[in-house]
Amino acid sequence: MSKTIDAPYLYRKRGVYHFSRRIPTDLRPYYRQPRIMLSLRTKSAKAAKVKATSLVSQLDEEWLALRWLSYDSPLRRFLIEQSIGAQTKSDAR
Repeated sequence: MSKTIDAPYLYRKRGVYHFSRRIPTDLRPYYRQPRIMLSLRTKSAKAAKVKATSLVSQLDEEWLALRWLSYDSPLRRFLIEQSIGAQTKSDAR
């Protein structure tokens, strides 16, 4: 039987904490599954909360970056990645 705790995205299964978070609909084409689920490999509630907080932060950053790249913004021309591509083409001449 799984048991939820007071921290978001965490649940306990057979004494071990797991992380589960739904992938937003607009970002599902980037993922194989509609939900990210993984074992945190700890039985400590405190350690699980720390790991879950870190995972949530990483996912939020990744999702922001994916949205930024898919959004057609006039500010994208200022990204360094595109400048590097332009330099490589000019060096190839």
